[in-house]
This record gives sequence, structure tokens and C-alpha cells, in this order.
Amino acid sequence: MLRTIVERPAGTPPEILVGLGGSASTDGGTGLLTALGARFLDATGAPLPPGGGSLRRLARIDWSGLVRPGPITVLSDVTAPLLGAEGAAAVFGPQKGATEADIEALDAGLARLADVVGADPWQPGMGAAGGTAYALVGALQARLVPGAPYVAAATGLVTAARSADVLITGEGKVDATSDLGKTVGHALGLAGPSQRIVIGGAIDTAPAGCRAYSLTDLAGSTHAAMGDPQRWLIEAGRRAATDVADEPAS
Repeated sequence: MLRTIVERPAGTPPEILVGLGGSASTDGGTGLLTALGARFLDATGAPLPPGGGSLRRLARIDWSGLVRPGPITVLSDVTAPLLGAEGAAAVFGPQKGATEADIEALDAGLARLADVVGADPWQPGMGAAGGTAYALVGALQARLVPGAPYVAAATGLVTAARSADVLITGEGKVDATSDLGKTVGHALGLAGPSQRIVIGGAIDTAPAGCRAYSLTDLAGSTHAAMGDPQRWLIEAGRRAATDVADEPAS
């Protein structure tokens, strides 16, 4: 997608916004950079196979064919660094099926990538999307900023919340991380609404000071909720509306 933007007839836009959330891989963004023309080589000069597992054998990077986009701003709610116990492999690898041995191998590969690229792997946010933030910042000099405040300001949510009576937000799974820079936590912190509602596919930890509705709880199981999400979203909305209407006037 970035290459298509760069090579379009109209030219490169003055700024490119890249939103980073999750990723199916933990490759330090090498897949993205490969698509832009970078080559990741082993000690014999052969290209490494794609994925994070091979990065332990990285010897050098050939940047000669790299297509460089214009200014990039990375929007992310992740504060994890690239490496270590709080890094991309350790925190997000298990969500993608990585075993303990896989995590060790992936983290070692990311460490080798950091040695070759030279950017600071411990900067908060570098672990976003399997380390893709590291590639964008380290190789393409992107600017990394918290995503939720940026989007809230750009869409007018901050202004709208000031005059709202009720604010409704949510995500697939609401847990302790939902309040750590993510949309849910940022939205609930906006000044204005006296009623705050969170709707989640599942809710492990409900944010304080709000009404929370879990589709899994309403449906009776995760399987049932996923089997008919429209039904249970409507039911969550009905219950939320009833509860708000029954709230005594302050």
C-alpha cells in the first residue's frame, strides 16, 4: 500500500498516516520494508526468507532499492518496546500462537535487526504490530504518536464529547490494557458526558465509573456471541438504553 501511494501519478502526499494495531507476524516490519525494496541478507549475501524467525541470521541490509515515502506519522496505542519481557515477541507473540521457544527465537531476531538498523529498540511503541513501528521509525524516520488522542482530535470527538450526555465506546475484548492509551480509555476520559457506556465482545476488567455490557455474558458463551453478534449488540444497546433511562436525574 505504501509503495502504491508513493508511485501514484499524483505524487507523494505531504503526509502519510499509518495506523498500527495488531499484526499476524512478529518480523520487526521487515515485510513492509521488503515490499518497499529493502533486501535482508545473511552472511553469504542470500536473501533471508520472510518472517521473524530468520532474522537471527541477518548480516546486513541492502537499502539501494528502497523506495522512501514522504513524511510518515505512525498512530499507535501500543507502548511496548521492540525487545525484552515487555516487547513485541513476549507480549504479542502468544496471542498469535507463539510458544516459549518461538518467543525466544523471535526476540533474538528482533535484537539482531536492531543491531543492524541502529535505532533505539527500547523506545516506547517500537513493538507495535510485531515491531512494524520499529521499521517505520528506524528506517523511514517516521514520527510515532499516540493514536487515540490524534484521531479523537481529528474527527471532532473531543469537541462533541463536551456537549454529549452519553458516551458509548468499546472493543472486541475489554481488559486491563484497554485503559492504557487505547481508544476505550481515552474516550472514557474525555470531559463532558455524565453517562459512560462500554460494550465489548468479552469483558475481563470493566473500566471504573461506567456501565459495561459483555456480548459473551449476554449470549451465554463466546461461541453464541460470535454466532449472532448483531442480535447481542442490539440487546446490549437495549439494556444500556434502559439502564440510562432509569437513572435518577441528578
